Amino acid sequence: MRRKKEYQASQIETYQEPEWFTEALRATRDAAYFVNPVIEPEQISLSFRERCRKAAEVALILETLRRERRRVGFVPLSLANYIEGLAKVTNVSLTPVLLWLGITDLAGFDHGSVKALARLAKDIEISIRETLVHLRISFADRFGLAPISMLLAHRRSTDARHSQLEECEAALDQVELEFDPKTKRDFRQISAEVRSVYKSSEEGSSLF
Repeated sequence: MRRKKEYQASQIETYQEPEWFTEALRATRDAAYFVNPVIEPEQISLSFRERCRKAAEVALILETLRRERRRVGFVPLSLANYIEGLAKVTNVSLTPVLLWLGITDLAGFDHGSVKALARLAKDIEISIRETLVHLRISFADRFGLAPISMLLAHRRSTDARHSQLEECEAALDQVELEFDPKTKRDFRQISAEVRSVYKSSEEGSSLF
């Protein structure tokens, strides 16, 4: 417990609020003075302050997840298990981020939620290639196919020349031969939605 508190304290000490957050507070204060020169900063809307507090909390959690993501790199897990694992080892709660993005189920990846999941993956710096692999693992798990970890272990015992990501893609290619046509169509549609999120992010649209 003591180590956890010390870790959280160090996170607070090293955290620097995003520039947009500082600018938002400054702009609101300036606007308030423009409308009413006698207004005090303390009188700024409580609801706006709460939104800023939540935004700062989400930004801090995302930065914590990014740092751990850079440290551990790719791990062959479903997208939900991978993100939950990052949160557990860094002692952060995913709830504020999921609420902010409107995600009700991290393990759900239907057409209604996949864009929000892709935004989350993009914002913690998971590449589009790795995000799609995580989702492919999710599909394989959902349909009860051979565990990807076992297939990877078998492949690496015979050929260790390729990266873990490359081996995972090759194993998934093998597993997905068992998908029925509808499942293949569903995943193609989901893949297209994920790609659209990453493309829009490259053009300047991102969570933080």
